[in-house]
Amino acid sequence: IDTAKKSPRSLYRMTFLGSPPTKLIEDVQSAVSFSPDGKQIVFRRESVDSNESNLIISNLDSGNQEKISTVKYPEKFDDPVWSPDGKTIACAAGHSEGGENNYLLAIS
Repeated sequence: IDTAKKSPRSLYRMTFLGSPPTKLIEDVQSAVSFSPDGKQIVFRRESVDSNESNLIISNLDSGNQEKISTVKYPEKFDDPVWSPDGKTIACAAGHSEGGENNYLLAIS
């Protein structure tokens, strides 16, 4: 996993009333998807040290994070999406080494 050229990204909460932004989560490496109740998000985080791509759920109030799925390099997750009923997280995964190998993953 080549993340040496990528800068770590953080997720901030901003208001329309002009108060300062609040940092919620560091090292977010994909688009985020909100749970239907808006209390949690799911996103991808890659680890160069362990050659893993992980899907992470984070509680926006407490900041607690839980790794819900992991694949090893050369496999990689794409941007995860929370289903409208909140029961499933869908995500494309795969790799392109030796030809395209992509699939759809659904996590209950």
